[in-house]
Amino acid sequence: MEQKTESDEINQLLDVNRIQQFYHFTDRSNINSILSNGGLISWKDCEEQGITIPCPGGESLSRSLDSRSGLEDYVRVSFVKDLPMRFIAKKEGRISDPVILRIDREVATWTGTLYSDQNATKNGAHIGYNLSDLENIQFNVFRQSYSGLEDDEKHYYSAEVLVHHRIPTEYILNLPCISSLTADHKLVMIGDSVTITWDVKHATRITLNEHEQNGNGQIEERITNNRQKYKLTAYNEETDTSKSQSIEIVAIKQPTFTVDKDKLTRGKKERARLSWNVDNALTVNLVTDNGESQEVPANGSREVSPDISTTYTLMYCIGTTDEKIEDEKVIKVNVYDALSITFSIDKKYSIPKAPVMLTWNVEHSTSININGQQVPTSGKAKLELEKSAEYILTAQNELGTEERRVTVHMMPYPAFRQINVPTQNISYRMDIQPKIPSVQLVSLKEFSKKVDRKNEVYAQLPDRIPLNPAIKIPKTYRIFGYTITIQHNNRHWFPLFGSLYQKIKQLTSK
Repeated sequence: MEQKTESDEINQLLDVNRIQQFYHFTDRSNINSILSNGGLISWKDCEEQGITIPCPGGESLSRSLDSRSGLEDYVRVSFVKDLPMRFIAKKEGRISDPVILRIDREVATWTGTLYSDQNATKNGAHIGYNLSDLENIQFNVFRQSYSGLEDDEKHYYSAEVLVHHRIPTEYILNLPCISSLTADHKLVMIGDSVTITWDVKHATRITLNEHEQNGNGQIEERITNNRQKYKLTAYNEETDTSKSQSIEIVAIKQPTFTVDKDKLTRGKKERARLSWNVDNALTVNLVTDNGESQEVPANGSREVSPDISTTYTLMYCIGTTDEKIEDEKVIKVNVYDALSITFSIDKKYSIPKAPVMLTWNVEHSTSININGQQVPTSGKAKLELEKSAEYILTAQNELGTEERRVTVHMMPYPAFRQINVPTQNISYRMDIQPKIPSVQLVSLKEFSKKVDRKNEVYAQLPDRIPLNPAIKIPKTYRIFGYTITIQHNNRHWFPLFGSLYQKIKQLTSK
């Protein structure tokens, strides 16, 4: 409120005369009207604003006197609470349950406030706006009881302060006043939190949704319903009054923006489906990395097949024309190269300690290991194994994990074994008859003396004798013009070439 230029002097004068507050009496039936209309209002302003006073304190004569004095739009407060007028009003039945309201003395410093040294409608009353008019009041009478005053002093006991138009509730010291009840957001998403703040004066107790609160403050609440109401109630036990005020938070279902596949393989023409649902939407737009924006329905889907990793942003405005929420949700569809894996071994079969070479090459991987051991993206390993082994190459990238396996089978060293086979009645006869046409016959012994051709003789003999007795063994061999005839009666499977060589050896060594 606008202050008088002499407000400091006014407060000093009130301090000197021990005036800490003023008083106004009314009927209890008027309290709800006072609280709901925000304070004490002059009867003239009530008429103009259509406010009905349940129990008017003044009779028609009083209002006529106010009008005659030009005081019909003032609210009167007194310096004492046992004002004689209160008893008269109750006696006359104009009030039945009087309530004394304590008024902040600051009202005396407001620009439009008047001071009267007695009832303002009484003839001879001194009324004015200035400090001197306030100084004219007989403050000494307020320190005495009304009944103890001289008759010529009693009319000064009804001195008044007249406040122009209204006294707001926050200046009525024993009525609860909710100055404010606010939320940082009245339109939110379900699951979001809001901060509720309140400012209350002249209350001895405060509750929020029936939960006790400590004075002025704030509380953070998570909104779980479509509409959530908060009721703040302030109580004043002195006047047995309460004042309530409510605030409603409207919550909207959280918009959804999803993708069925956020990782695609480069070059395979894979597709991902974007889906969204925005309730209470005013506008919805789908925006890509390159700034391309397109308005889309509130509920819908779209297939995309980007060649490179791309970010999609769903921008939306939801709510009402009075209160809106503008927000966005982001999805990134990543495009990656597929794993390329080569993993091989040069021998699938080997013998113990024989070298085996393991070779690998992997492209587009983020992690590679062979049998659990980290390895570079490509390489070779020389292995000397004693037993069969399996090697597992595991490669990983953003698309997932792949495995390749190779196995080396270990074979035993070669082993040779001797087998004795019994034979029955094996006999043979070998006749060697040299036959040299037109040349004098000589003995084989003489021939061997003349010609050392043992190696050549061996070369002309068969490598082996057939083992199948059903196959006839050649009987005659031609060697350097000599005819060698072999006869035998072998009826069993048996290698004869050993005996044959031995025989030839014996003949040629003689």
